Amino acid sequence: MKTSLQKISKRLLTLGLAFAAYTGANAQCAATTAVTPNSANDITTNTSMTFPAGWNAYVSVYFGDGNSSNSFLGTATSYSLSHSYAVNGIYSIYTSVHAFNPADSSFFCDVTDVDTFVVNMPCSVDLSAINYNQNSGYNFDFSTTVTSTNYVDLYWSVTDSAGGLMYSQTGGTNLNYTFPNSGTYNVLCFANAYDSLTMTSCFDSAYVWIPLDTMGGNPGGCNLQAYVNVTPTTGLNVIVNGYANNNYQYSYLLIDNQYYYNQDSVNYTFPAAGSYNVCFYAQDTTAATYCYDSICMIYNTNGTPNPIQCNAYFYVYQDSLNPTVWHGYNASTGSAYMTYLWDFGDGSTSTLPYPTHTYATPGNYVICLTVVDTSTMCTSTHCDSSAAFRLSTAALMGSISIASPTGIKDNSHIVSGAKVFPNPMADFSAIAFSSTTATNGKIEVVGVLGNTVLSENVSIAKGSNEIKLNTATLTNGVYYIKVVSGTEVLSTIKAVK
Repeated sequence: MKTSLQKISKRLLTLGLAFAAYTGANAQCAATTAVTPNSANDITTNTSMTFPAGWNAYVSVYFGDGNSSNSFLGTATSYSLSHSYAVNGIYSIYTSVHAFNPADSSFFCDVTDVDTFVVNMPCSVDLSAINYNQNSGYNFDFSTTVTSTNYVDLYWSVTDSAGGLMYSQTGGTNLNYTFPNSGTYNVLCFANAYDSLTMTSCFDSAYVWIPLDTMGGNPGGCNLQAYVNVTPTTGLNVIVNGYANNNYQYSYLLIDNQYYYNQDSVNYTFPAAGSYNVCFYAQDTTAATYCYDSICMIYNTNGTPNPIQCNAYFYVYQDSLNPTVWHGYNASTGSAYMTYLWDFGDGSTSTLPYPTHTYATPGNYVICLTVVDTSTMCTSTHCDSSAAFRLSTAALMGSISIASPTGIKDNSHIVSGAKVFPNPMADFSAIAFSSTTATNGKIEVVGVLGNTVLSENVSIAKGSNEIKLNTATLTNGVYYIKVVSGTEVLSTIKAVK
């Protein structure tokens, strides 16, 4: 019994010494990391460490985008590492140093340093030409690839030769569709990229024509992608070049609302400093193939492309009691100088932000909204992508009423600079904004159908605010985060998870 107690006492003493050694060693260790930006999305981390002479160290760097690096440094006390981010966002960079005595690894210390880096590249999106494969008869697979620095919404549509919508799909880089009969059809993919940091968007699109013969087995098509490049020379003069990845027979450059048909290179002088729309359109009209592609950019005369400063967006849903009554929410973004043009698909239009329209005959209508931000002359158009799901007699549209996403008064001049980070959201997210007044309010997270999925009461301070949200229960999708006070919406931010 005495021998057993001696063994236990000896073991407790050993544990106590190890803990004491850890505590003492930890006090001798330190690490700091400096993050140096090399470009809008590229950084170098420089870590400096101190630890007892003769010790070795491991360094782990976590960049916050799913990428990390682990290195054994030996006795070195400094470490540099470069990293490039692919997507805009606010990233937390964790540097963890584990130093230890190689002669006795029970003597060690761990130090962690946390830094933040904001990636804010200009909004860009590049949609590749549409590839397709005929499976059998009229059934086809279509595919594209998208490259962007931002979150991207994809919309597919299939129209007949008269432009009538036959099918639409939201999301995904692949589309499977069976054409109803022979004829000529247009397949479009539209990519809308959204930058959550600057609340701006940009877009690209790709098209392909599918002519089917009466036997259903001889489609045409092509692999065509348009590009445009602006090279400044002196003053307001530039060289605009349009080109494509494959042959084309017809094209035009659109520069400051002036068309240059079948000219792939134009020497142009802008009339004054400012931002201008520059587009290139290319079309393959050969007998075997018929498709076209276009791309646009906003060019600033200081030599840099400007991101688009507005985004048209709305969504509709059917009334649960009256099947021909439909409701919609206008969730467009831009400055306070917005104009609206609604096209209800029956020849009727409205310039109100939240109009109501009744159709002469209930039917299947494609609704489009065009917004113009007159402060930046940005133009954006969004067409309802759910029209294909209203083809049945039980889902025909007889009337449509558009409201704001919460149906309450908008008073967005009180709150400014609102941002959600990270975006896409994680289990825990935060909303940061500046307020011109102190008030009690709440943060609401609203789904695309207008349903509130999260609501928290908050105290809004005058000046800068940062409010943390537990978003772990939210499913993947698109949301609108609102800062609300009483019956007033102070700010609305689009976010994804």
